[in-house]
Amino acid sequence: MIVKNATSGQLTEALRSINAAKYEGNIAWRREPEAIGRRFRFTLRAVKASGKGGRLGLPHASWTTRSGAPYKQRRIGGAACWHVHGDFFEALFKIAPEAVITSGGHRITAASGNWEDSNIGSGVEPFYFSEACECSR
Repeated sequence: MIVKNATSGQLTEALRSINAAKYEGNIAWRREPEAIGRRFRFTLRAVKASGKGGRLGLPHASWTTRSGAPYKQRRIGGAACWHVHGDFFEALFKIAPEAVITSGGHRITAASGNWEDSNIGSGVEPFYFSEACECSR
């Protein structure tokens, strides 16, 4: 992700606030804020994949194990879930209302773009980013 109109200190403050409020210190930088001119590039991660804010992979509802039991969703090695990112962006916009985040071709501002969900499954078996964690369960 790349953010402009925010400082490294504001990014750190936003991370600290979501950890204290919801994620029990389980969210950290995978890539610490790195300055690119007047912008910063960063990536969030879950310290413990099984902890709060850890992301799950696709469920593959039609798959079963050799014993016939339903396939269990696997954790994606330390990836932070959709809710973590949305909460982080909200916290950042409270601190730096003029911040603009660009991620995967999407533009996110305080006025729009946050909490937009996307299908990461298929047309036949839709599965959304917001479902790929235990936050919504």
